[in-house]
Amino acid sequence: MSTDDTRVEDIKAREQAATAGPWLDAGGEFVSQSDTYMAICRVNRPVLKDIVAGKTVLAPRGAEQANKDFIAHAREDIPYLLAQLAAKEETLAAIWRMRDGYKTWAATPTELVVILRALDLIREGSK
Repeated sequence: MSTDDTRVEDIKAREQAATAGPWLDAGGEFVSQSDTYMAICRVNRPVLKDIVAGKTVLAPRGAEQANKDFIAHAREDIPYLLAQLAAKEETLAAIWRMRDGYKTWAATPTELVVILRALDLIREGSK
């Protein structure tokens, strides 16, 4: 298993172990589970490093909203992205299987048309 495969498996495991969704921005500082309003996490204003002044400072008011949006949508976004990745990998595997098939038989023009149409369908399905 490659490093990428291991990372994807780790992401899947974390996604499956996380609290069920959907999650939502509950207002204030919290991201909550939508049907229970139980807090998933608290998001405070980010702390930024001021390189010029050599100290840390609070981000401007409202800067935490992007973090809350990211966290709240992660419950639906991560499974969606994992499914898209799996579909792309299956499409690529199907293309490689077809390519490998060319090595074992010579396609007639009719068979070639069928294969090319199948590749078009695979490409359309992967969009």
